[in-house]
Amino acid sequence: MSIASGDLSGLLHRHSTFLLSGVRSISSSGHLKLLSFGSNAQGALGLDSLTDALEPEQVPLQASGPISHVAAGDYHSLATLADGSVWTWGRNSEGQLGHTASSTSPTYVPKPVQGLPAQVACGWGHALALLGDGTVVSWGYAANGRLGHSLDLAAQGSQDITPDDCIWEPKPVPWLSNICQVACTHDSSVALAADGSLHTFGANDLSQLGRDNDITELGSSSSLVRDANGEELKFAKVAAGLGHSLALARDGRLGTATTPRPSVSLCLQVRAAASSSQAVGSSAADLFTTDKRPIILYDGVCNMCNGGVNAVLNTDDKGAFRLAALQSETGKRLLAHCGRARDDISSIVLVEENRCHIKSDAILKIGQGLNLPIAALATLASPLPGPLRDVAYDQIAKNRYNIFGKTDRLRTTDQRFEERFIS
Repeated sequence: MSIASGDLSGLLHRHSTFLLSGVRSISSSGHLKLLSFGSNAQGALGLDSLTDALEPEQVPLQASGPISHVAAGDYHSLATLADGSVWTWGRNSEGQLGHTASSTSPTYVPKPVQGLPAQVACGWGHALALLGDGTVVSWGYAANGRLGHSLDLAAQGSQDITPDDCIWEPKPVPWLSNICQVACTHDSSVALAADGSLHTFGANDLSQLGRDNDITELGSSSSLVRDANGEELKFAKVAAGLGHSLALARDGRLGTATTPRPSVSLCLQVRAAASSSQAVGSSAADLFTTDKRPIILYDGVCNMCNGGVNAVLNTDDKGAFRLAALQSETGKRLLAHCGRARDDISSIVLVEENRCHIKSDAILKIGQGLNLPIAALATLASPLPGPLRDVAYDQIAKNRYNIFGKTDRLRTTDQRFEERFIS
């Protein structure tokens, strides 16, 4: 998406990265400068800190030469330089930075991905890069075939993502060629060929692939977007949001595929995916219309998590929090509202009206709202670095079923506090 001489990305995510033309107050060289702002969870802003930026700040990119393109995912960002090099930063738990598997820790400043002249795009936990020869490489979390390869890895999505579910370094998508643009939704991918053919692959729970069927095999024929009669559609440009895709259509009705018609647009959604996506946000917002209390999303079959729910209920005398199971319909809607996969139960989530917290941040935020001494302990632990806290959290969360066990019955309420639960 281009605006004037700048390039914006990530406007449907928790943060934004963009390029701004070199004006006197920003650059005397005329080169574009890389700026970021918004939520800095897991270092997504590239500012060498975890502090949110309320105003645009320049990203300390240690590279020479002009920047040509940027992309922002949920918790990570990418930038391409005019020389073709790609730089990435932010969350790396699913390998979305394209570095080696030696570390899953976030990267707080941009680091290069070797050997990638590309246009880039990124989703929640994966990324695509378009090479100069029209081929595509991808890396990151492989569930649902969103990488265009490795369909056997985490094919249905994983509740507990492991390194084996991820591709840690760029890998070619063998069946894509002559591609001119790539884009990513939260958990799927889009590739536009020079002849106007559009390939979509990955998750399809919101019909973001532009068809009814899910991906069961990967290939150029099975991934094509077609009309209701099975005829291949032709497009000129594509864009992707959280759970939907958009495209400018070529005038195929005239039998031509050469002149883009900017006035003709087609929303690549079957069963009104845009309406479904908006309904997710609207439904979540409705939960705060008359009741502003935050909502705790917990794993309703985890014995340890249910023990934590009991602790909250017994120490929340003011009823400051509401609760919903991650596996409930409300929980799934709120997960999507927070930019997380609807089946992701890997972390506790605290949903406020305008912000979401996960992992140790959620634990501390909840603790500060409870009775003493829990509130005091949570306040004392807050200065500890988030990544350090999350290391301990991840280990416990990953092994919670093995250590504490699980129940076959999903907990969605409590007889003593029914008014605090949302099912």
